[in-house]
Parts: sequence; C-alpha cells; structure tokens
Amino acid sequence: MKTYDNKTSKYIRRLILEMSYKAKTAHIPSAISMCDYLGVLFEKTVSPQTHRFVLGKPFGAQTYYALFAYYGWASDNFFRYGSLDVEWRYIIQKDHPLITYIDESMGNCLSVACGIALARKKVFVNISDAAFQEGSIWESILYAGAHNLSNLSMAVDNNNMQALGKISEISDIGDVSIKLNDFGWEVFECDGHDIDKLHELCNMPRIMKSNKPKAFVFHTTKGQGVSFLEENSLWHYSILDEISLKKALKELE
Repeated sequence: MKTYDNKTSKYIRRLILEMSYKAKTAHIPSAISMCDYLGVLFEKTVSPQTHRFVLGKPFGAQTYYALFAYYGWASDNFFRYGSLDVEWRYIIQKDHPLITYIDESMGNCLSVACGIALARKKVFVNISDAAFQEGSIWESILYAGAHNLSNLSMAVDNNNMQALGKISEISDIGDVSIKLNDFGWEVFECDGHDIDKLHELCNMPRIMKSNKPKAFVFHTTKGQGVSFLEENSLWHYSILDEISLKKALKELE
C-alpha cells in the first residue's frame, strides 16, 4: 500500500510544478497548500471507494490529479493535464469519474454534501477557508450540525489567503474552528504540512466514534516549500517560466 511521507510530499510538489509548467497553468500555490493533508487523508481515511467526493476547492486541480494517480485511482498520463480530457482539465470538473460535485463559485458545495449525507452516503468535502465568506456555507454548517450528519467530513485549507490577498485583511472570518464547534461539529485541528502530526490525527479513535459532522481544519501556508510562492498573491494567477521552475525545483531537492 502507498504511504504519504516527507519524500512523497516533495515528489507531489515537484509533480505539481512540472505539470503546471508544461500546461502553462496557474493556481500553483493553491495546489501546494493542500497537497500534504490531502495526501495523508487519502491514505488513511478517505477514498473514492468509500466516499463521495465534493470539491469546494476545484482550483489547484494539479494536486487532485497527482494524488489520484499516486494512489492508483486514476491514470498517470500527466502530459494530458490542461487538455480537454475530462480527467485532466485545468479546473477539475464534475464529470470527472472520481468527483461527485464541484463548486467553482465556492458557495454551494456544502449544501450539496448535506444532501448526499442525508441519502446515507459517506461524503468528503475539501474546501478553502475563503469559501467561509459565503452565506450559504454557514446555512449548511448549521444544518449539518443540527441534524448530526456524522457521515459528512470536511477538510478546510486554512491558509488565510484568497485570490487577491489575505482573508484577514479583506473580509475576516475569525476563528473557523470555534464557530464550527459552536454549531455542532466535531473539530480536529492540525498543522497541514506536518506529516507526522497528520498521521497521528488520522489514527485518532475519536474520529471514528463521533456522531457529529467532522471538520478537519488544517493550518497551511499557500505555496509552502517554495519560498517565492509562499503567501504571495501575485502567484495566484501567474504561470511558471523555465527560470522560476528551475528555482522552485532546486528548493525541493
């Protein structure tokens, strides 16, 4: 069975960079922000064989493709990334064979997930903290907590960044973990880049025993591991040239 460790983390980052460079696509820091916690979750607790996948963060699709291939759930034809192939589009789409629903506007993913959970299906949502600026997200959070939708799990990429800057400076959402707990969710917090702590978190018995919807709040750094990408909003829509690719790959040796 494949495992996600620090060596894998660097491999996935390098793959994200190389895919992005060849396809001339952006959202690179967004992809890197979530690769570690998704990598461990996919190894330990979540898979398309056990969960319906709902993406409130379809941007940074490079990470999903890299991890889907790493765990053997999809092909590894990475040269097709950025094409019109349904499995390799620049922004991951709902007609991808492993995805139940994607939410490009970031406002409806959780309400759809609640419906799936009500149908007694296990459902996993990956979402950006920026999505918590949407009102419909909070309605769904209240509903899931009030109805104890224990088959609903949500991962939050809590990097305090959105497209044009820091969330705390644009429309501050406060402490997401406190709010989720107050609204009836079982909340688990972790450094989203500490591989050992991520594995410890996924082995906690409390995760399996909880009768509440589960929120995994991962504290991350956008572009983590590549210095010129980290928390740099200019790179949200920028693409790599040959010089920046080589510089980034050098930092990941």
